[in-house]
Amino acid sequence: GHLGEVLDQYFAKMAHLEAASVVAFSHMVDELRFHGAPAELVSRAIDAIADERRHADAIGGFAHEHGARVPEVVTAPAQTRSLLEMAIENRREGCVRETYGALLAHYQAVASTDDAVKRAMRLIAHDETLHAALSWDLDAWLVSKLDVADLEKVRAAEVDAIRDLAIECAQLFDTETRAVVGLPTPEVALDLFTNMQKGLGLAA
Repeated sequence: GHLGEVLDQYFAKMAHLEAASVVAFSHMVDELRFHGAPAELVSRAIDAIADERRHADAIGGFAHEHGARVPEVVTAPAQTRSLLEMAIENRREGCVRETYGALLAHYQAVASTDDAVKRAMRLIAHDETLHAALSWDLDAWLVSKLDVADLEKVRAAEVDAIRDLAIECAQLFDTETRAVVGLPTPEVALDLFTNMQKGLGLAA
């Protein structure tokens, strides 16, 4: 029925994103080494690869259970990015998105009406919190290497990412789907998000 289909799509998309994160973190490890990042940041990024692989398997399991196919991750040959490019991507994907994702996963772990989803989201919430913390520590290191003009670009990317996320928060799932995956209502999502911004001192 309709619920099954929406759930399939939700879990398939989520599993695909987790699998894409495996690739992204692997590439980032190489780049961090290339740019001479502190060993501690490199080793935390290596840990994150294993976490994302576990998430992709766990969520992929839900998708397959519902008969959904998780799209393959297609990647272009990786190129080593500049510190500015890394800083922009990390601020957008890590500091904004991953931090919100961690928050959302904590919410889903409590709110989902499905025990298996609850358990999976508990694990994911724990790991994503570590990844979000890594993003902020990476941000501090990357930013220390940039000049004022570059910092402005990073800041602009953050503002864009926040705007996009606010739009996504407002997208409606039907109530039944939201209950199973434990998603907040758009109002609560936006609330979570606004509080996250305040807590992190991010500008709205």
